[in-house]
Amino acid sequence: ADVSSYRLLSEEDLETLLPRLTPTLRALNLNGAKISRAHMPLLLPLTKHLEELSIGYSDINMDDVNSMFVPAPPADGEIVSIEEAMWIPPSLHYLDLTGISAITPRAVFASSSVLLRPMTQPLEVLELGDNSNRNISGLRQHIAAGKRLGWVVRDLGRRAWYVREPSKDLKPEERDNGKRSWKMGAMWWGMRKIPVAWGEVGGLYGHYMFKK
Repeated sequence: ADVSSYRLLSEEDLETLLPRLTPTLRALNLNGAKISRAHMPLLLPLTKHLEELSIGYSDINMDDVNSMFVPAPPADGEIVSIEEAMWIPPSLHYLDLTGISAITPRAVFASSSVLLRPMTQPLEVLELGDNSNRNISGLRQHIAAGKRLGWVVRDLGRRAWYVREPSKDLKPEERDNGKRSWKMGAMWWGMRKIPVAWGEVGGLYGHYMFKK
């Protein structure tokens, strides 16, 4: 699903739409929708079955992003929070946070962020802006810190991603190659176009799906 036109969906539209999305949905592009912290309770259930989620230009911060990957801490007097007791890990492999002012390299590498930690797996691709974006420049300036955590910048055409390196403990045949039936031949994460037929990803098809 792709609704990436800027501010196409209002806050009220999201409140109507998000609870109605089917659990069979695997990829959702909400870039430009008027998402705020108030929508996080509606987004969190979707992260349990989505593999790709794009929420660029949202009005959220790192605490909101963290809430997708770790349950809320116990309240006063509680040993375990209700959310923690019922916690289901997210299924996200790809997360697009482009254009969110609070999500900067400094915020991503801060000790309060869980984004780059092992606990966020199967998350393996973050998109924070295109190849000329200052966030990507900032990530490139943290090469040593990124490698220590197992993340590197990859780019193709105008796009760039922060990618988790595969674990050295996994044999090649044990690694997730990204192939899914709903991708119709594609293996990378973060498609910009919705495939409508099986095909080899190359030429103009690959250019407009991943490079632009």
